[in-house]
Amino acid sequence: MLALQVAAIAKVDAVADASWRERDFGDWEGKSWLAIYRSTGNAMDGMITAPDSFRPGGGETTTELADRISDAIARLTAQRIVIVTHGGPIAAAQGRSAGLPERAWLALVPRNGETWERPANASSC
Repeated sequence: MLALQVAAIAKVDAVADASWRERDFGDWEGKSWLAIYRSTGNAMDGMITAPDSFRPGGGETTTELADRISDAIARLTAQRIVIVTHGGPIAAAQGRSAGLPERAWLALVPRNGETWERPANASSC
């Protein structure tokens, strides 16, 4: 598991926190974006265009994802920590921290292995 490897290198304890899991994609879980597009057309655009109401595959709205991540950030201690998570939570954290509209968050989804350091003076997400 990547998180255990990162914790060992950083010499910190690994702590599992379900708040940092990827977005709940409901029935779309395990399907490729191409397969989803072929069966639903542009429905996936709803994650950006209707962040308060669209539930991909019946799962979690973009707003629910962002609220969950904001709550997780609010529970963090002042110490420097490393969080190993997925692209959706990272984009939500960055977007909310920067005050960007959900429409801009797609560009914030990191590539595999990319990192983001939240500014030390950021008081909320």
